[in-house]
Amino acid sequence: MLTGILFIYSGATIIQNKYWKNEVTLYARILKFNPKSSRIHYNLGVMYTKDNNTNVAISEFSEAIKLNPNYTDAYLNLGYAYQIKNRTNDAEEMFNRALKISPNSYLPYYYLANLYNDTGRVSESIELYKKALSLRSNNPDIYFDLGRAYDRIGNTEETINSYQKTIELNPAYAAAYTDLGAIFAQNGEFDKAKMIWSKGLKIEPANSDIKLNLEKLEQLQRKKE
Repeated sequence: MLTGILFIYSGATIIQNKYWKNEVTLYARILKFNPKSSRIHYNLGVMYTKDNNTNVAISEFSEAIKLNPNYTDAYLNLGYAYQIKNRTNDAEEMFNRALKISPNSYLPYYYLANLYNDTGRVSESIELYKKALSLRSNNPDIYFDLGRAYDRIGNTEETINSYQKTIELNPAYAAAYTDLGAIFAQNGEFDKAKMIWSKGLKIEPANSDIKLNLEKLEQLQRKKE
């Protein structure tokens, strides 16, 4: 799955109210007065990414990098934009550039791991997730994506461990309950699956995936009676 972390920096302290129609308008207005600001180009890239205007986002992130060649976040989000466009080689290049600039940050490893996980290079992604965790051991998102990678290679034990660690770090992480319950159900451990899904549903009562899984489990158990 695509996973992107978009950062926003404050662009100005005082702006007339009429320019606050939306964030894109705001940053575009600021850019007129400060066209060489890498941060404003970056912020615009973030906004265009959120608006699914990926081509323009790519242009803005590229301009931010042109103005500041050591802008790690811009490389990461440019890579993420390329990933959205299925430009895998370009995405990998941007993530590796970010890694060279910021080798002690967990983010380049995490972005690169997600890219590899999404493109079938699962074993490589697992090693990168581990490296990211060595730098940010309390991040539940990394454990969750690591669990999905382990699941793809059929390592059930490590999949379960990763999802459980996700929940330990963030007890409100509904997706981890969904996937952990599914692993238990696939292994025939229906009581554990029901317990996990029930906990997840208490946290997120409107979660349709968990509701559907519980309904299917109840149907299966009725057939066996």
